[in-house]
Amino acid sequence: FAVLYSSYFRDDETGKAMSHITFCLGLGQAVSSIGGWIADKYNRTMPFYVSAAISVLGLASMMFIPDNTRKSETPRSFRSLLSIATHRRLLTVSIITALSQAAVFVTTQSFLNIYAKNIGASDTDLGILWFIINGCQTLAMLLTGTIIAPRIGYKASVGIAYSSIMCATFITPY
Repeated sequence: FAVLYSSYFRDDETGKAMSHITFCLGLGQAVSSIGGWIADKYNRTMPFYVSAAISVLGLASMMFIPDNTRKSETPRSFRSLLSIATHRRLLTVSIITALSQAAVFVTTQSFLNIYAKNIGASDTDLGILWFIINGCQTLAMLLTGTIIAPRIGYKASVGIAYSSIMCATFITPY
């Protein structure tokens, strides 16, 4: 979906496009925090049924989105794809991103949930916690790609984001 969405933006608006799509994805995840309330109200399998129904609606709505992707004039060979996949900068960025995602997910999706459950949090409480965490991340993604990065630059924005992740990860256990 991100590839299709980014095709609607000019090449120099890639950051803006990714910021918008990440915001939309994060907003969906934040709203999904009602799953805890649904589980408390009905049962623990009901959020999965609700999610499946929403997925069907999403699939149906995709049928009406036009495909404006540009066709490549030259066909891609396996060798050219391999050269892209082994490009030093792409590998470096991918590894850094994977490590930062690991730090965020280990903290927010593993440790905090387990800790909250151990101190007596209900499924609804976990949903509220997830909404707060995801809501903050989602808003930060939107603001970074649309306001902050265009003003201070993408490299500085990424540096601030990684520094924030590092600080938050260090203080979370306390």
